[in-house]
Amino acid sequence: MKARWSWGALMLVSLLALAGAQTPSNRFKSLVQQVAPSIVTVRAVVKLDVKSKEGSSSEEIKFSQRGAVISEDGIIMMSSTLLTSESLKQLLDLDPEDADKVDMKISPQSFKIIFERESQEYEAKLVATDSQLGLAFLKIENLQGRTVKPIVFKDSPLEIGSELFCITRMPKGYDFTPYLMKVVVVAEVDKPRRAYLTDRSTDELGLPVCNAEGVAVGVVTTIRPTVVNPDENDLGFDSGALGSIFPIAVVQSVIDQAIQLARSQ
Repeated sequence: MKARWSWGALMLVSLLALAGAQTPSNRFKSLVQQVAPSIVTVRAVVKLDVKSKEGSSSEEIKFSQRGAVISEDGIIMMSSTLLTSESLKQLLDLDPEDADKVDMKISPQSFKIIFERESQEYEAKLVATDSQLGLAFLKIENLQGRTVKPIVFKDSPLEIGSELFCITRMPKGYDFTPYLMKVVVVAEVDKPRRAYLTDRSTDELGLPVCNAEGVAVGVVTTIRPTVVNPDENDLGFDSGALGSIFPIAVVQSVIDQAIQLARSQ
């Protein structure tokens, strides 16, 4: 007895076959198209005052880096590396004794947000920082009616072998082109805090890492060991700070608190 197929069933089978035949390049392109609108460029100006026994200095620093939209009303998450003295000392990988001998003060002056490849800039203000996680949060002061697309976060289990994706943007000289990085989780550590190490380091601190569906499951950051043996070198591993990923479970409460604080101001 021959089975009879309706036109609807045949079309469904055809669509499923096409979906299964999607090439890796098409899959990566779709991932970039989905996430890139949530990745912005932040232009910042800060004042850095440094005092030590050798003397003191004061200078204005201009820099740009990437951030991620985390709410529909224009709240941005980014790295706090150049926004707090604690984060800057961690970036410089200073020994605790050396760090205590240097007095650093960072005073944010201005922030401007650029969406995608546009020329328009939106003024923003700093609303919160968390030096332990290395994160900072900005609030765009006037979206001027613009609709923004926030990153979708999900507390999803990670394990060794998990493939993750970080989407950033190239500098202005490259027209802020979206840039895709793929990393693989190679270690899970519990000390000094829960984090995951990957097979390649990324310099895009503060940005989310996503799964293949474009959902953010972690944030790029650094961790530094709390116990270091100064009398012995551990060959094969650097004793300083390591690039890592904090799972959403670690950072979600900080993100929620920053959003509430930004909306209350």
